[in-house]
Amino acid sequence: MLVFGVIMIFQKSSKRLKGAGWILIGLGFLFLGIAYMKEGFEAAVSHIDLSQFAVLGFKGLLIYTAIGIDATVIMQSSHATLILTITALATGQVTYENALALAIGSYVGTTITAIIGAISDNYGGIWPLVPLVFR
Repeated sequence: MLVFGVIMIFQKSSKRLKGAGWILIGLGFLFLGIAYMKEGFEAAVSHIDLSQFAVLGFKGLLIYTAIGIDATVIMQSSHATLILTITALATGQVTYENALALAIGSYVGTTITAIIGAISDNYGGIWPLVPLVFR
């Protein structure tokens, strides 16, 4: 993808071809990053086995949801949390149920991040919307 994207970018004939090249480069780097994370997890498997911390049932759902929330609030990105979760699931570091709880936690963490951003906003920023809501 990266090679074809670079070749397409250097074509002088069409802007569409250059645009498609940039899309291929973006997707290529995304997949390259996921591959590097997977390799890192596979290398860490010999040193650290996170699957021994798997907790099943409702207690595991609460624990891993809280971990997903914390990771997303700290990293400020639910996408990064989801990519790490998918990579950990692919390498067998977390169970399927715990990965689902991490995904739910990442979405809840995204809303908490938005709330933190809204706290710093002033009242004047939302004033034009108030008459629309309270008609």
